[in-house]
Amino acid sequence: MATANLHHPTRIGSQRASWSGVVAIVLDVIAVALISGAELTAAMKTWYRTVPKPIWTVPHWLFGFAWAILYAMTVVAASLVWLARERDDICCPVCFRSNSL
Repeated sequence: MATANLHHPTRIGSQRASWSGVVAIVLDVIAVALISGAELTAAMKTWYRTVPKPIWTVPHWLFGFAWAILYAMTVVAASLVWLARERDDICCPVCFRSNSL
């Protein structure tokens, strides 16, 4: 079993580009959270309150915390893949190389 190269050497420029990718991921997830939150807040105030719900329905105030955790986990997962995209044991659409096809 081959061991993964966890300390892939990077140049300063590519390191800066990698961290700028992480910043882009964070900003994108924040934008999705804000846009979807604005849309869902309007829906929660109108039709959702009228829908019959079972007694075990989660309180509406808990959804904000749950979504914040999910968005944070999305940022962490996407950032880990982004930062490790040059490794041979990581496969994602942006890292296909012409010599590996």
